[in-house]
Amino acid sequence: MKEILAFTVASIAVALIPGPDTMVVLRASISGGRRDGLATICGILTGLFAWITLTTAGVAVLFAASKVGYLILHIAGGIYLLYLGVTAIFAKNSPLNIKADDRPRSAIAAFTKGMATDLLNPKVGIFFISFLPSFIPKGANVAASTLLYGIDFLVVSLIYLIVVVFGSQALINLLGNRKKRRGVEVTTGVILSAFGIKILLG
Repeated sequence: MKEILAFTVASIAVALIPGPDTMVVLRASISGGRRDGLATICGILTGLFAWITLTTAGVAVLFAASKVGYLILHIAGGIYLLYLGVTAIFAKNSPLNIKADDRPRSAIAAFTKGMATDLLNPKVGIFFISFLPSFIPKGANVAASTLLYGIDFLVVSLIYLIVVVFGSQALINLLGNRKKRRGVEVTTGVILSAFGIKILLG
C-alpha cells in the first residue's frame, strides 16, 4: 500500500511536467473542441496501455536491448512529433481559427494522432522499464505489480489530460484576438518540434 501511494505521487509529478501528450491534447482541443480533445486522450491511453502490456510481458525490455528495434522507434517517433510541430507552425489555415461548424466531423483522426504520439515514442517504453520496477515490493509478483502500477499511471494521466481539455476551452475564450490565438498554435508547434528534435538527438 505504501509503495502504490508513493508511485501515485510520483506519477502525478511526472504528469505535471508538460510533454508531447499535453501538447497534442491541447492542440486537438483548440482545433476541434472537447470532442477531439477527449478522442485524443483515448488514443493516448491506448498507446500507453500498449506499452504497459509490452512492459509487463517483457517485450519492451527487448526493444531497450535491441539497438535496431530501439533506433527504428526512436527515429519514427522523433520524425512524427517534428511533423506535428512543423505542420502547426506553418499551417496556412490555423485550426485555432476554425469555426465550430467547420471542425472535422470525425474523431477517429484525433484518436489515431493521440495513439501514434505514444506508440511511436520509445521513451515511453524506456520510462516504464526504468520507472516501475523501483516501486515493486520485494517478493511481489513482478508482472502483476507492473500491470497494477501501469493502470495507476493511466488513471493519473487520464485525470490530468481531462483537466487540460477543459482548461484549453477556458483558454480559447480568453484568446479572442486572432493573432494571439495563432500565437498559441505556433508556440505549441515549436514545443512539439522541440520534443521531436530532442528524441532524434537523444
